[in-house]
Amino acid sequence: MKLQNLTFLFLATFLIVSCGDARFDRMPGKYQDLLPLEFMGTYEFKGKDYRTPQTDSLQIEVSSTEIKFKTPTAQTVWNIHQQFQLTSLSKYYVLGMPDKTIKSLWSIAIIENTPAGLKVYPFIENRLSNDQETRLMKYLPIRDLLLQHDALVAAPNSSDGGAIPLGDGTGMPDMVRYYAVSDEQILMYFEKELQGKEYIFLKKVVANKDAKKGKK
Repeated sequence: MKLQNLTFLFLATFLIVSCGDARFDRMPGKYQDLLPLEFMGTYEFKGKDYRTPQTDSLQIEVSSTEIKFKTPTAQTVWNIHQQFQLTSLSKYYVLGMPDKTIKSLWSIAIIENTPAGLKVYPFIENRLSNDQETRLMKYLPIRDLLLQHDALVAAPNSSDGGAIPLGDGTGMPDMVRYYAVSDEQILMYFEKELQGKEYIFLKKVVANKDAKKGKK
């Protein structure tokens, strides 16, 4: 399986290209300048190609500033503050990426560190139609942005204090739905609705030596 196909599979499952991703007006938690020491190391993600019975694996290397996705023949890299941002929320971490349509909105996933590896919990919509209430609606207020009429005031960017601008409007839908973030309610939703149930597991293959020293 080619790297771009396997990476697409991971990203589609993870958080940025699925049309079911929930959008948020900001990232919950406290801004992090670097990835935490306990995350550093090498992981393996096993993904099934929906077109064949084949199961492929993707190696993921985490350092203090980047996440590297590798196959034996190619690799792609996410850099912190470029492709993604990271915050801490209670004893967990939140990985976020700007929405591909409106850059001031975020797609997020909570990451839980375990001895065996990382559990990644994407925040997605889980309804079959617009008339159904999602589980998120029970915890967070929802907002509708009419792009022809309403101007969205972007939340401050925690890295530089400025607001992230909206996209240029090319190919945008008429209306975008997003959630207004409350740290407490995000945490409650995660612990009551997602934790231990709906996650992607990244198996730890090699732990970072410095992380091991830090635990002693």
